[in-house]
Amino acid sequence: DTQADVFADYHTSFEIPGALPHPADVVESQSLASTPAPSVVYKSVYELEHWPLHPVLRAGKLSELQLETVSLCGARHTRLLPDGRRAGFFLGDGAGVGKGRQI
Repeated sequence: DTQADVFADYHTSFEIPGALPHPADVVESQSLASTPAPSVVYKSVYELEHWPLHPVLRAGKLSELQLETVSLCGARHTRLLPDGRRAGFFLGDGAGVGKGRQI
């Protein structure tokens, strides 16, 4: 198998107006790439109507890929489990994606 057979370029599942592309190339397994991302209606504070853009977006401190994770995490935390606890989110990005900035 070549890398092209195993990995696919990662593309965010939705656009965040004003967000910059991620500075590094990011890949995911072909099997993950073939699975549709969950639909997200949650809007992070960075996506709410701001004019001018939210300072984090304006300064380019988080990429579109990182902001997608913030939104997915926020959406997950809005869910309550049957026992009343809040649902969690596992951030399993690889090295160099910017997990520290996202948290």
